[in-house]
Amino acid sequence: MENHAKKYFWTQARGYIDCIEFVSTTDIDSTKIAVWGASMSAREVFIVGSIDERVKAIITMMLGFGDNSPKEDHDSELFSFARKTVLSKRIKDLPHTYSEQIPIVSHDQLGTPSALSEITAYRWFIEYGGRYGTNWKNVVSFSNTEVPDLFHVGQCASHLNAPILMIVAEDDEMEDANSQVSYEIFETIQQPKELVLIDGGHFGLLHYPSTLFNKSSKAQIKFLKNYL
Repeated sequence: MENHAKKYFWTQARGYIDCIEFVSTTDIDSTKIAVWGASMSAREVFIVGSIDERVKAIITMMLGFGDNSPKEDHDSELFSFARKTVLSKRIKDLPHTYSEQIPIVSHDQLGTPSALSEITAYRWFIEYGGRYGTNWKNVVSFSNTEVPDLFHVGQCASHLNAPILMIVAEDDEMEDANSQVSYEIFETIQQPKELVLIDGGHFGLLHYPSTLFNKSSKAQIKFLKNYL
């Protein structure tokens, strides 16, 4: 068994669809399905919420939507690519890239570069992942399906099927998590939407217990009560 994390963005997005499919076969109320994601997973639930009509509420936190604004998708061709990819039954067989193993975080970016270079990322992963008994491994590899040059997750905004809560870290310090891009995408959403701004950077609200964690949790609970 491999002992390092693998990040398959498109496969993980498909995983949400598979979970919804499973839940729909149980006694759980399938009319009240919500999807939740933070950072890169926020991108995944954004896509899922635009594809699967069974999703009734979407919560995204510290959105990793990239550092550039999405181009207009006039004919929805780029969204169609995302939909087709996520719904593929053999998604891992699609053309993709695969990276070698590298540290997730490192205190020495010159000697040992890592996937995440920001010091706040190092602090959070080491403090939480490094706790005794977690069995967390500070190693990761990445795989990504080949995508059209102009594709951007934000192009799914006009296709969302459910109300959405976006919790955005003001002045987010992480690469590919530009706060201004998140604001721009929020403005294009046509479904009922709520925006909560929070300080503390990308990882601030993930520290528990904390004031920021409480603020975020209360906003999410209120949102779910309103829409489910």
